This record gives sequence, C-alpha cells and structure tokens, in this order.
Amino acid sequence: MPKIKIIIIKFTVLTLLLLSCSIIYCQNSREVDSLFKVIKNTKSDTIKVEAYSNLFLFMSFQTQLKLNFL
Repeated sequence: MPKIKIIIIKFTVLTLLLLSCSIIYCQNSREVDSLFKVIKNTKSDTIKVEAYSNLFLFMSFQTQLKLNFL
C-alpha cells in the first residue's frame, strides 16, 4: 500500500510541474508575439531598437534558464 501512495504522489508532483511549465511557456510566447507586433507595426526606430533589445534579453534569459535546469 505505501508504494502505491508514493507512486501517486510522484505522479501528482510531475503533473503539477508539467502544468506549471506549460503555463509559463504560454505566457512567454505571448510576450514574444507582442514584441514582434511592436517591431512590425511601429515606424519609430527608437521603439524598434528597444523592442529588439528586449527580445534579445528575453531570449538570452530563457536560454540561461534552460541551461541552469540541465
């Protein structure tokens, strides 16, 4: 009986972890999409440069985050 409880707890923890990762991924993809919209729709070069730099910082942060978890 205790083995079954441990398996259920492990499964629950893994499920919650996967769910939280998918929620974070959805939020991150929305941020990238909104940055691309700003870059595409704006005519001001300063705003474009800022959006590009934010996108670069966001991507490098994501890469660093993934490397830390490996």
